[in-house]
Amino acid sequence: MLASFVLPLVLLTSAVTAAWVPSTDRKSNVVPDAYIIQVDSVALAKRGILPVDTIRMVLDQVSSVGILYTVRQQIEGGTLFQGASIKVSPGVTANDLLQVAGVNVCMLDSGIDYTNPILGGCFGPGCHVSVGYDFVGDNYNGNNEPVASADPYSTCDPHGTHVSGILGALANKYGFSGVAPEASIGMFRVLGCGGDTDDDIVLQAYMMAMKSGCNIINMSLAGPAGWLSNTPTELMVEVAEQQGIFTVACMGNDGAEGLFYSQQPASAVQNIPAYNATLLGHSPLTYLSPTPFNATNLSPGYRLFFTSLNASSVDDACSPLPSGTPDLGNYVVIVQRGTCDFTTKWANIVAAGGRYVILYNSPDATQQLYLDKGTSGLYALATMRHADGVNLLNEFITDRARLVIKFPASPLVPGVVDTIVGGLVSSTSNYGPTLDLFGGPTLSAPGVNIISTYPLVNGGVGVLSGTSMSSPFIAGAAALIMSARASEGLTVAQVKGLIATTSQIVTVARNPTSAYVTAPLQGSGLIQVDVALAAKTFVTPSVLLLNDTTYFNGVQTITVKNTNPFTTFYTMDSRSAPGQGLYDSSNNILPAPSPPTVSAAQAGVSFSRGRMTLASGATGTFTVTFTPPSMSDSDAALYPIYSGWILINGTPVAGGSARESYTVQYFGLSGSMFNLPILDTSSTINGVGYTYPFIATPNDIQLLPTTYTFPVGPLILTRFAMGSPYTSIDLVAGNITFLGTILSDNNAASSRSRRSVNISPSRMQTRQSRALFSDTVTIGNIYNAGYQPRSARLTSSSVDQENQFSGTYTTADNVVRTVERAVSYRILVRACKITGDAQYEDQYESWLSPSFLYSP
Repeated sequence: MLASFVLPLVLLTSAVTAAWVPSTDRKSNVVPDAYIIQVDSVALAKRGILPVDTIRMVLDQVSSVGILYTVRQQIEGGTLFQGASIKVSPGVTANDLLQVAGVNVCMLDSGIDYTNPILGGCFGPGCHVSVGYDFVGDNYNGNNEPVASADPYSTCDPHGTHVSGILGALANKYGFSGVAPEASIGMFRVLGCGGDTDDDIVLQAYMMAMKSGCNIINMSLAGPAGWLSNTPTELMVEVAEQQGIFTVACMGNDGAEGLFYSQQPASAVQNIPAYNATLLGHSPLTYLSPTPFNATNLSPGYRLFFTSLNASSVDDACSPLPSGTPDLGNYVVIVQRGTCDFTTKWANIVAAGGRYVILYNSPDATQQLYLDKGTSGLYALATMRHADGVNLLNEFITDRARLVIKFPASPLVPGVVDTIVGGLVSSTSNYGPTLDLFGGPTLSAPGVNIISTYPLVNGGVGVLSGTSMSSPFIAGAAALIMSARASEGLTVAQVKGLIATTSQIVTVARNPTSAYVTAPLQGSGLIQVDVALAAKTFVTPSVLLLNDTTYFNGVQTITVKNTNPFTTFYTMDSRSAPGQGLYDSSNNILPAPSPPTVSAAQAGVSFSRGRMTLASGATGTFTVTFTPPSMSDSDAALYPIYSGWILINGTPVAGGSARESYTVQYFGLSGSMFNLPILDTSSTINGVGYTYPFIATPNDIQLLPTTYTFPVGPLILTRFAMGSPYTSIDLVAGNITFLGTILSDNNAASSRSRRSVNISPSRMQTRQSRALFSDTVTIGNIYNAGYQPRSARLTSSSVDQENQFSGTYTTADNVVRTVERAVSYRILVRACKITGDAQYEDQYESWLSPSFLYSP
């Protein structure tokens, strides 16, 4: 397709020109072998893409398939017309141009309502949604048997339909479009109508997507794996990258879990979905809604009714409306957000006859709202920014008798700014890095208040927020680059690098002078699609991994390749973000939900050279040397992550307006990963008397020797304050003399200080007489796992790991056996420390349970 993934583009074949050129048909003004490319400058502006860049991308695509052309005229007509007239070789048809190679982008998600006309209205070859498969069926919840189908159609969960529209929504009456609307979409369903999925299904779907010709695979799925390349799907992603397949995965929405809960972050878009209402005799009123307000059947319009004339009210419509309130059936009711829930407000308004409601935000709100009327009884529901609501209230007080509002069926209004969090990283985005300090997140993308497609049964259009929404935005950006720059034969790594290094660093507040958001939350920064598309300098790597202080990697080399058609002068600089503590106090075991700022956690940065000049096509390198942060013992005890960015700025040596800016993120841990507590030995989750780890009878926690009736044995409960590269739960003899790092009677007395038993891993590795992990005599294994993620604290109903012992175990030679009756046993829990050597016993945290036996 011509200009695959260019927003939006129309190819006008056999175009009429301003200057008539003779053709074989003397009765027409058609120029043979000439075509006009037209771009929608308004829609492009909503995505931050310049028309001139779009035209250049189209022409690059034409060249990439061997079609020769000349530009006859660049047409710049403001909002009326933007485009170019081109002349092609004789014999080249419009169909040839429309067959310019495109990119297939596939989703692993919850299914899709492809009957929505904004997604093409059909499924299969020749359709906008061209490939797909359902691996699970509606009733699958992650624990039952999946039911597969060749049709990925689903309407029970709007998620998959919504992310598909972010990527590839076609032009529509609402005025929005996908990042890459010319993309062919694939949907491989891995989620049912509720619940989770598992790695086996995700892996099957991923492999089918690869075989189906998908160039880009988007997975808006999140789970706290925590480690790099520890699941079969992650390993398959590495294989796919070598085959030229680009993969994007979201980061998760569990920011309240703090650092090292790595799951792509979301940022809030600057401009949000909004429409204009008409106030007779006044300026238009902007309201927030996925679709135009459904109130158009009253002439000359609707009167307004404010449930409170006090803009400072905190409980507006939280109580039944006064008895003197008129029947609100023909009014648009304006109410302010406040202390009570929305259902209470709607019920009180509906009780007074109200059917049309606009809620304006409270002054201290942390985000703009988009609401669904649901089963409230309302006919239409929208919201407003706080300032817009207050302005309307003032106009109402001044001119209430003549104030009439109408809602024309118009498209979205461009340039409505999110004045609260627009352009910032969402507070719900997960923090990285991975537990092996290898990275995550890569960059940020819009994911808050995103308008996109919905199943038709839910209205066809809706607004959602989350990192799931940012992931297809990045996938679309990759599609744009891969398509527009196909002639360059870019590798997946190069496309990733372009997207990452051209991102814009984000601050913690809308004030541009405020501090930067830490790299483990925003990555390289906020994606800039137009900049990545135009970038002609390749900077590698896109992230510098400094590791922890034990394995500090403080000398790094950056390579710069200039593919501009001119000699470029580059300068180097750096910026740092405030450090953030893993813990909020020195004796904490669990990571802080809100990582504290540690201002002293700043690395020193120096360059082997601060500038260099590269001819066109030349490559240069420079070295960056980092000095670990210097801080007080109290700050160091918080184990802060420090981060920042290396800045590389390029200008043409010969002069001109061209300017390039690139960033490379860096981060490291001030402290040793080995010293971080692994097993949770706190009572934070369940309260005093329930300190992890513990075993439990069917009735309560087990503190003393206990007899069970076969087969039901103790329930083993553990929590992971941090992840572990290897965890084992074994059955051992009741009279074993093993001394764990955590007291067996940890719920009867205070457990020992867990950081006091830490031993330097470098010192331990020089002692050849140390006990091996395998030296501990076990009867058999109950459970083991590699690369255990850390446990959720606030964002999941499953906050601990429960292993029910049912009297069977697996021996070293992989034979399943059953316990003997009237024999004393214990449970031994061991978790290897991060960076520890798993073959040695002293590299583990361990806990030995109270004894138990089965009755004869």
